[in-house]
Amino acid sequence: MRTRLGGRYVAADIGPSGQLLEPMGTLPFDEAYALFAEQARAATAAGADLFIIETMADLAEAKAALLAVVENSDLPVFVTMTFAEDGRTFLGTTPEVAAVTLSSMGADAVGINCSLGPDDLVPLVERMLPWAKCPVMVQANAGLPCVEDGRTVFDVHAPEYCRAVARMLDAGVTIVGGCCGTAPEYTAGERALLAGREPQERSVRDWFCVAGPQQITSLRAGHVGVIGERINPTGKKKMKEALRSAVSDAMCQVGQRDASPYSLSVPSQ
Repeated sequence: MRTRLGGRYVAADIGPSGQLLEPMGTLPFDEAYALFAEQARAATAAGADLFIIETMADLAEAKAALLAVVENSDLPVFVTMTFAEDGRTFLGTTPEVAAVTLSSMGADAVGINCSLGPDDLVPLVERMLPWAKCPVMVQANAGLPCVEDGRTVFDVHAPEYCRAVARMLDAGVTIVGGCCGTAPEYTAGERALLAGREPQERSVRDWFCVAGPQQITSLRAGHVGVIGERINPTGKKKMKEALRSAVSDAMCQVGQRDASPYSLSVPSQ
């Protein structure tokens, strides 16, 4: 990171491409990677101090952008995703999945931006904190927009906003800011919150994790998990047919029936 007078830095911002990646959409992963890599090289050459990949709703696109930056620049990179009221992104990713996946891929900070007001993001970031192997950041909206007298306004003012941010800092968040609807008085309030404050210690789960786009399977240290072999297709005509025709529901149903008293299921929260 380049040294700036007074500790001020300029971040290159990378947002969504506006297209859905395959198989949900038509944009191939490699093409998305190439687009983000071009941005990474250009911003690095222009003198950026770090990258912020933000407002991602598709974990695959966030991964493409993160890989592109990591492999085409030596600058720090922060990655934030946007979540709906149900606690998932538009494509179903949970805070736990985002934290495990992105921090394991080399993000220097992971977190949440945009989405909702700060009060609504507190429980979501609390779910993310135990799983992130790096600092966690939040840039909330100033509530949700509404129209008054022909103007778009937000319903969460700076004092209320900063009270919610204080709860996040107490929980272990170490990077805060603002997204839609915030203004200089919000940032000034956050700066006052940070004055003299030490980062809150937090416990990160050192568990074995396998993450898909919508859920994680985790195994606590010191525990044993048993994997059944019911989905081995050897000698099983119906299973072979399901594999050849890519009927995943049939395979999952067979695998679920293999649960035994010795199998271990570790909840993700």
